[in-house]
Amino acid sequence: MTNIQAPNGYTINFDGQGGVAGFGKGSADVALSAQGDQTLLKYNARASVGGKMAQIGSRLIDATAGKITEDFFKASRRVCRRVRRRLRVRSRLQHRRPSPAAASPNCGG
Repeated sequence: MTNIQAPNGYTINFDGQGGVAGFGKGSADVALSAQGDQTLLKYNARASVGGKMAQIGSRLIDATAGKITEDFFKASRRVCRRVRRRLRVRSRLQHRRPSPAAASPNCGG
């Protein structure tokens, strides 16, 4: 990651070699902003390929990269929802628990 501007955004960089298949490299700028009690994530990705991959067709590669990116963010949203639910449940359980002093019987004379 580069261009880290916590908590507002960052840039993800990637670079891969596929031997005779060629190479791929690129980056994605990610912007984060508060939306009530949630976070809005926006991104802009750029990629380039070379070698045999480029000969196959960059349109196919672009479509695949877009699908993978979409799947990644959908999965991220599911994980965040799960974590938020667990935190809410944990918070509710902690508020219901009596304090140790209140739960123990009064054994004083």
